[in-house]
Amino acid sequence: MMKNPQTAIELVAIDCDGTLLDSRKEISTGAAKAIAEVNAAGIQTALITGRNVDAVRFILDAIELSGPMVGCGGAFIYDQHSRKTLEMHTLPMDKTIELVKICRDYQSVLYLEYLHYAIYEKTNALMEHLNSLHQYNRRRVSDLLSEIQTEPVKAMVIGEENVSSVIDEIQRRGLFGNFVFADAFSADILPESVNKGVSLRSLADIQGVPLERVAVVGDWLNDLDMFNVGGYKIAMGNAPAELKAQADLIAPTNDEGGLAWALRKILKFKREKQ
Repeated sequence: MMKNPQTAIELVAIDCDGTLLDSRKEISTGAAKAIAEVNAAGIQTALITGRNVDAVRFILDAIELSGPMVGCGGAFIYDQHSRKTLEMHTLPMDKTIELVKICRDYQSVLYLEYLHYAIYEKTNALMEHLNSLHQYNRRRVSDLLSEIQTEPVKAMVIGEENVSSVIDEIQRRGLFGNFVFADAFSADILPESVNKGVSLRSLADIQGVPLERVAVVGDWLNDLDMFNVGGYKIAMGNAPAELKAQADLIAPTNDEGGLAWALRKILKFKREKQ
């Protein structure tokens, strides 16, 4: 599938895991060079991710992304150049405290994410492996309730078999209603009315770019929200069929340099319109 953009692209919103990063959680082949080429052509580049700032620090240090980043699934917009938070949404403190108690009852791992760090009191082998990657700023504490000083921007619930039970209990109590499922064993809890699409609208407005001139690149179902907003949609080759069905262009996989390929297609389209 290939459909050329109807207008010149001025901003490319790039997903992180499965798109910018390969399956080893490393920057994919050719991505840094291709992003530099896009920036040089006057097209802005921005990262849109479920991670917080410090969890993508290794990317920001290695790649010059010209635009601000959208983090924690849309909970904040952060300008890494000025180190200013341009927009932020948080989870209510009272509901967060009740969430901690529910996860304790169900023996689920709970991460509370903030702009630059995360805290947790229970872990598992998968999370310990993730913690070892790129020196993520995550801190294990003995008692989450005594450590919570400010409202988190996101919560992540993880469990081998009991994530659905935790979510059912959360919904039964009416605590939260905005869930994003990364896989069968984990769920992100986001502030109400927050998703990648909503924050992409805000980002485009901040950067002064019409939405029809925004291209988005993603690989998973939580990228559908920004696919519904952006003017040009690119799905990675490793994306599920539901996302590919909404795409204007399908790139190779994240292990085949798919992002670099997609960005050079955008540059080709730009040259053809000049």
